[in-house]
Amino acid sequence: MRPLYLFMLMDAVLAAGFGRTDVAITVLPGAGDYVRPDAQAPVLVILENNDEDRTGRVSVTFTGQVSGPGLCEAHRAVSLPPESKKSLFLYLPVAADPPTEVRVRYETTRGRTVAEVRQPLKPLNAYVPVICGMDNLPPGLPPDTSPDAEPRYERLFLKPEHLPDEARGLEMFDVIIMAPPPYLPLNTERVTALYEWILGGGTLIVDASERTDAFRRGPLRDLLPFVPEGIDEGHVDLFGVATPYARGTIQRGEVLLESNGHPLLIRANCGLGSVACFAVSPSSPAFTTWDGGPATWARLLAGIPVIRKESAVDFASFTAGADRKRQLIDLVQEPQQIGLRISVVLLLTALYALAVGPGDYAFVKWLGRPKATWITFPVLVAAFTIAAYAA
Repeated sequence: MRPLYLFMLMDAVLAAGFGRTDVAITVLPGAGDYVRPDAQAPVLVILENNDEDRTGRVSVTFTGQVSGPGLCEAHRAVSLPPESKKSLFLYLPVAADPPTEVRVRYETTRGRTVAEVRQPLKPLNAYVPVICGMDNLPPGLPPDTSPDAEPRYERLFLKPEHLPDEARGLEMFDVIIMAPPPYLPLNTERVTALYEWILGGGTLIVDASERTDAFRRGPLRDLLPFVPEGIDEGHVDLFGVATPYARGTIQRGEVLLESNGHPLLIRANCGLGSVACFAVSPSSPAFTTWDGGPATWARLLAGIPVIRKESAVDFASFTAGADRKRQLIDLVQEPQQIGLRISVVLLLTALYALAVGPGDYAFVKWLGRPKATWITFPVLVAAFTIAAYAA
């Protein structure tokens, strides 16, 4: 038995000396390692444990910032049974000074680091909108740079299974395009995150020309203005050629394109954002060679906020998770502020009528000097005038 004990002892020494671990960490920050300084960044952490049962937590830290310790950290308790694999999202504010690296650790309950991974990050320009594609983007999109080489938008990519499960993880995207569409259904958490992101001003564009499982089953179909029920192929007068298209049911919204009595593009507003569905593939030769394709994309992407540096808000003053469409939200809330002021003015008017009428009369009568109203009345008028001006 001695050789076996000796082998185990040597194995333990080697593992301690060379830092061997049986916990593997895969980290997928942002979208392709890109993060945006005016939005929270999703960090997908995948843990694989091939050893003993472990209880601990995952710690994620953005480094390379001057924002101070603790401001860009997130923690989550995670138990790892033997031969287990778990994935989870953590969300961190990027803050004003973009990070250059993400550090992910798995620690025991006593604070011992079992495994650690560091990965460089790529900060984006806060003033450039971001369009995200699920694995790919349609070839007919407008160019991402203007004729004077100024960037119009950034192109980023995610796999459907890497889509964040909370709306704050989608803040870094202005538009999400699912073309081609996901084949498998998205779970409820991801669809709920998409819905909340759209309410806050996001634009979702989906290619519904394929009747995939994502549309036939799951909660995604309830989010779309158009639900495909089958695929037909025929001559489309708008394009002048024969092409496949989806027939289905319009649940809500307006038809932006139609031909031969079939809707080809349907859009529905939702909160501050919108959802658009193509019933014909925007990647098909019929659509990409159609003269009206660029104008259609321009109409769909018209809601992207284009922020110029000379007129932009100070992103350094943003708090974690601040909405880039704050000005639009403030505009929507303005009627509530106006209503509050009107109620204050009405209250002061009622108090004024009571004060200069019955109140003043009762006061001078209590003094026994009716002629004192020549003094009390102007004082009351002046006081309420100042109060009304301040309100």
